[in-house]
Amino acid sequence: MNQLAKKEISALGTIEELQEYILIGREKLKAYQVKINAIKNLGLSKDVRDKALEDSQSMATALLYAEAKLGELLKNNETSHGGSFDNKKGGSKKSLPPGISHKQSHFAQTLAEHKDKIEEVIQEAKEREDIPTRLKVYQRVKAMEKQKRVDEIRTRPTPELPERKYRCIVIDPPWPMKKIERKERPNQGIELDYPTMSIEEIKAFPLADMAERDGCHIYLWTTHKYLPIAFEIFTAWGVEYQCLLTWVKNVGFTPFSFMYSTEHVLFGRIGSLDLLKNGERLDFQAKATGHSVKPDIFYNLVKKVSPEPRIDIFNRREIKGFDYYGNETNLSKR
Repeated sequence: MNQLAKKEISALGTIEELQEYILIGREKLKAYQVKINAIKNLGLSKDVRDKALEDSQSMATALLYAEAKLGELLKNNETSHGGSFDNKKGGSKKSLPPGISHKQSHFAQTLAEHKDKIEEVIQEAKEREDIPTRLKVYQRVKAMEKQKRVDEIRTRPTPELPERKYRCIVIDPPWPMKKIERKERPNQGIELDYPTMSIEEIKAFPLADMAERDGCHIYLWTTHKYLPIAFEIFTAWGVEYQCLLTWVKNVGFTPFSFMYSTEHVLFGRIGSLDLLKNGERLDFQAKATGHSVKPDIFYNLVKKVSPEPRIDIFNRREIKGFDYYGNETNLSKR
């Protein structure tokens, strides 16, 4: 950021002045980006393009620090007057200043608290000949927070296996994967907020030790990518595959060709145990409500056809009628 921009921002002492500077700055940045695209299309010299990129980076950098200062002022107002301006979900304990949305307040305060991440994004943008943005800073902060959570979970001792044996086991392994980066959900990032397991670790999981040897139903959640490997895992666990259940979602994504709007559950048995009720459909429809959150309709189906005692392994919420095993939540075995 050039000295003139630094002086301009340091002279801005009110929320209103910073808000005006940010609004005008965003329009200038849009104009710079249009200019860069025009230079590319016209095939002008690299020197001309580099100068336009430098101007754009300087403006973007100034905007990041202006918004960080705005976050500081919002935080100070919050502290001195009580209540809270910052709320991701749109609610608030007090009214925001005119022209400031809840989303902008949250972004600004995040920038103010993580100026080191602003510097990282600015440096990376220079190296990649790119534009530093608040979204990139925000994603870096979220990635750091998620990694802290993953590290904290990893330090927890592995819980002992339950002593009781089960007639029904539902398991949703933490497959070795990342979230898909999607344009319509840029804020979510691609990092998971829980530790994953390798395929070999999943195969070695002592699921059979929890099952009633003379009869147990096994439900294994899997993604499209790991569907073929899920059959190998059944073999490693000593489970005899019977059929495939399919969750038809209200949303999906298109990584290559078809839209992936379904998720699947392998059903199999250890030993011999009939269903409580025959004739239930293998497909069920429900809205997706969050990453790795399985729908209630699935659990209702399992309770119809599989006897107690039941256990849910690696789930992240309590389900009535199921014991729990895992180290991601504070749920205890019942």
